Amino acid sequence: MMMPVDQVTFRLAQLLLLLDAVAGQDAKGASLERLGYYDFLSANPFLVVASDGRKGTLLRPAGFDPQVLSYASSSQRFTSRRERILHDLALLVAYECCEVHNRNGSFVYSISNRGRDLGARFTATYAGRVRYRGRPG
Repeated sequence: MMMPVDQVTFRLAQLLLLLDAVAGQDAKGASLERLGYYDFLSANPFLVVASDGRKGTLLRPAGFDPQVLSYASSSQRFTSRRERILHDLALLVAYECCEVHNRNGSFVYSISNRGRDLGARFTATYAGRVRYRGRPG
């Protein structure tokens, strides 16, 4: 069975929305490490949000299910996503949807104007939730 996260296009769209949300918090960009944490937690919100609480109830219409079984543990999923995010960021840079800068000797990533324009056209429930909250997850 093919999962959405296995599709490069889906991951790029998800990462673009994440970059847009992070840009609202820090216009100078975010490190790979920070983006990796946000990416993982936004894809696995029930690791930090109680499924039976109000926030858990708000996640269900966006397609998150606390009962979904995964073949991998949380740490294995984090490692897999962390390895893919650098590839996905490189693609977004190549498509001119993301920019990479050197800030104090470290690379930081931010959404470009082209990426922001593209992300604004997304209509999925997930996209609406990220825009509404102005932050990942």
